[in-house]
Amino acid sequence: GMPKERFPPANGPATLSGVYVETDDRTGKAIRVRMIRIGGRLEEARP
Repeated sequence: GMPKERFPPANGPATLSGVYVETDDRTGKAIRVRMIRIGGRLEEARP
């Protein structure tokens, strides 16, 4: 299980990671998916 004590805050540069998904309004299906990574130590990826 998860530890019960609090985690200390991280030090150093932060990275925002996620995905941008564009959908078709008629079908609800994804028509475009783009990776997003901003800041921190990882290579940036923007839509």
